[in-house]
Amino acid sequence: MMRRIKKGSALALAAALLCSVFVLSEVYAANSVNTNETCSLEVNCNIQVDPLDLVNIADADKYVDLIDNSVIVNLYRVADIAVTGKYTPVVDGLSDLENVNHETTASEWLKLAAEAKTLVKNVEPTATAKAMDGSVTFTDLETGMYLIDAERLLTPEHRYEFTPYLISLPNNYYYDIAGSMAEGEADQWEYNLTDELAVGLKPAKMERYGYLKIEKEVEALNVTTPGEIFVYEITATLTENDVVYNNVVSINYKEDGGKNYVFVGPIVAGAEIRVDEVYTGGSYIQSDVSAPEILKIQAEEQFDDCDTLDDAREVAAEISEESIESELVFKFTNEHNNIPKGSTGVVNTISPDLPTGMVQEFQGQ
Repeated sequence: MMRRIKKGSALALAAALLCSVFVLSEVYAANSVNTNETCSLEVNCNIQVDPLDLVNIADADKYVDLIDNSVIVNLYRVADIAVTGKYTPVVDGLSDLENVNHETTASEWLKLAAEAKTLVKNVEPTATAKAMDGSVTFTDLETGMYLIDAERLLTPEHRYEFTPYLISLPNNYYYDIAGSMAEGEADQWEYNLTDELAVGLKPAKMERYGYLKIEKEVEALNVTTPGEIFVYEITATLTENDVVYNNVVSINYKEDGGKNYVFVGPIVAGAEIRVDEVYTGGSYIQSDVSAPEILKIQAEEQFDDCDTLDDAREVAAEISEESIESELVFKFTNEHNNIPKGSTGVVNTISPDLPTGMVQEFQGQ
């Protein structure tokens, strides 16, 4: 049986980040289970380390926006527990729960929890609550086996997913993760899993992605313009020294007057954007630039199932311009220089295999 990591132990919590799930299994304790007892369960969804622990404090900083948001936690009672500590599933398809014991491995528990989550997809939760400040406590629970399923959390810049977790109420800590008797642990059932016995869920953190839009407006004059190409350099940074995107795009303006535009992405949400018009065509000069007040990439929901930038690129290759809702718009206005010579050109964009990313252009006409 895997022992609960005690709250406040920075080293233990850091080690917990390396585990995919905490699992607790059936054992035959010296005393029987009181199946009429009510139980309580505390669930922690944030990352807590000792602020003086310089080794692990950086990991906690990575999850600061998780701590500032509320996570919805659902509990599903998936099995009865007998006085002997043996489980009987109450959800169809979870027959493997009947055979769990202190020798059940972490990977087997992980598989069982994932199966349970699929099986309860259309089932009402036994209890639901928000983890305010990263923690929530459920009370007056029946004995049995519970699935803890924390819902996906979307923040402006990140997506958090939580590994589903199976927990026994009551629980027994007589065995450690290796199936051996745990030193100093009494062979007894614990009905209130709070404080030191609280369950900590491991969050997986993914980036969100979005687009920016560059608009071109050319002031129409009574001259003939055979065609123009306008070139823009885009730089996106998360911090001063962390450039996450740097590339060039072009707008091919083919007739006098009107507007043209290009969407660029996917780019990591929250990245600060700078757009420079590096070439204004052979017949125009820049007369005005209109930039948005918030110069950060806003997340687009069509990327919210993407775990990596490569996933986002695949989605971007399939979506249509009409589905993009980017509010990050840079508008460049140019006036004619009275030299109707026009311009053409080819823009060499950076390879998508490089860390700067890929240009995904939707060219307006």
